[in-house]
Amino acid sequence: MFKSLRGRLTLIMITLAVVPTLIAGGVATVRSFNAQREQSQDLQAEVARRVAGEVDQFLTERIRSLELAAQVGGLLGLPPERQSAVLADLLAYDRVFAELILLNPDGQETVRLAQRAVVSPADLANRASEDVFRVPATQQTAYYGPVTIEAATGEPLMEMSLPLVDLRSGQVGAVLAATVRLKPVWNLIADLPVVRGQDVYMVDAQSRVVAHRNPSIVLRGTEFAVPDGFGETTGLNGGEVVLAYERVQLGDQALTVVAELPTSEAYRPAYDVLSTTIIALVATVLGVAAISLLAAARVTRPLAALAGAARALGTGNLAARAPEAGGVEIGTVARALNDMAGQLGALVGALEDRVEARTHDLRVAARVAQQAAAILDPDELLPQIVELTKESFDLYHAHVYLLNEEGDMLLLTAGAGEPGRAMLARGHRIPLHARSLVARAARESQPVIVADTAQDPNFLPNPLLPGTRSEAAFPLLAGARVLGVLDVQADIEDRFGPDLLDVFMTLASQIAVALENARLFRDVERVTRHEQTLNVIAEQIQRATNLDELIHTTARELGKALRVPHTAIELKLAPDDADGRAGPSEESAPAR
Repeated sequence: MFKSLRGRLTLIMITLAVVPTLIAGGVATVRSFNAQREQSQDLQAEVARRVAGEVDQFLTERIRSLELAAQVGGLLGLPPERQSAVLADLLAYDRVFAELILLNPDGQETVRLAQRAVVSPADLANRASEDVFRVPATQQTAYYGPVTIEAATGEPLMEMSLPLVDLRSGQVGAVLAATVRLKPVWNLIADLPVVRGQDVYMVDAQSRVVAHRNPSIVLRGTEFAVPDGFGETTGLNGGEVVLAYERVQLGDQALTVVAELPTSEAYRPAYDVLSTTIIALVATVLGVAAISLLAAARVTRPLAALAGAARALGTGNLAARAPEAGGVEIGTVARALNDMAGQLGALVGALEDRVEARTHDLRVAARVAQQAAAILDPDELLPQIVELTKESFDLYHAHVYLLNEEGDMLLLTAGAGEPGRAMLARGHRIPLHARSLVARAARESQPVIVADTAQDPNFLPNPLLPGTRSEAAFPLLAGARVLGVLDVQADIEDRFGPDLLDVFMTLASQIAVALENARLFRDVERVTRHEQTLNVIAEQIQRATNLDELIHTTARELGKALRVPHTAIELKLAPDDADGRAGPSEESAPAR
């Protein structure tokens, strides 16, 4: 069917209708997937943040309860019986505390109360070596211990403590410790409203799952390594999920609340959009096929010649032309096709010329930059750069200005040909605030182009360069710092068009990099030379066998290093009544 003209036209019409539909459907599907993925990640992150905030609030309130009991009850100033009574009231009031302990400054338990056990004086232990006492006692800060699982009940517990500071002495008078039940965290996660398949749990710093709506997951010691970022990953149960998390930092302990949702649930709306898109696409293809068949049936034989010309043009034969016959409509199409073929041929030729010219310019710039990068002497670098630039790009002139240390003057550092040497000989320079194109490029850190020097009022002619008809100045930038300006001139108008502008901007960047590398190499070489000189002086000094020889050697070697004709070392000696010697002593040596 598709070997006939009708079949081909039908295929073309169907293709022109189907391809945009496919593209639109694909873009819509990709955007839907991305939006749903981001929305799903945001949803999991919001759940994790909310649960993490409540966990942090819960544990922070426990510390505040301990602080309130210590301050209101005045634990430090009470006898042991009253201390025990205050802690007993707190234990009865807040059933979250499984155990309360008061430790003296030596780490000895003086009071210990438990919800489910009776503690006798014989059970009191010394905990001076444990973090629960050591951290508050030495750092005077609250301590949060790792999460543990109570063997009898399977309930997660956390030990925390805080220092009780004597306000008069500023020393820690006691440490109040508590064991907190984390069962409310379990209840919080269990009561959390979740969507189908969503899972929320908490992991400690050892990657153990310590809170989950299913207690058996905690009791069997399930571990889960939290990934470094949000997104698609393997979930707690081994399936593919969209995961997000929020960390709760308590002292040195970090708890991570994780929320995850299976990808099948997270991307369900995207799958629905995909199904709808496919159905719409099939319907569109069928409709377009029917319309195309009806339209192709009305096409006459003269279109065969037109199709032949089109095929010839499609194969790259831009010289092919269609016969202008077969009626007004076909003739109009044929003329339009022929006109298009002519314009396309001219456009392709122009593009090929531009590409060839651009490729040549880029190749030349790369060669100049490569040769510049191989030169590590700044004094040799710039003269060769200007000569290479002038010769490689067939320019009228090229020179480089460098900004002085004060930052107010551009000094001509290298110039091509005899004009450049003449300007160097007379110390040519341009103030940074001058009206010059070079100064403007340095001030604005932007290229400045003059397409026709005769029409630009800001152009300042140079008697040594009377043939300049167009000029471009490019700043040499090292980051945001201006090193100088590359100035190039041509003896024809509009030499530096948009394509060549990009080439010279790239070349200026490479020159700036090469200049910085050369300067760095020179600085490193100077430091290395100084270090070698110091090493030689140190070796000569170490060979001295007495004080006189040491002083004489030091003076001589310093004179050599500093390149001075004479070096003297003067010692001021304090009067000595015992032997009657006093006065200054001087040792000197010529620097040979």
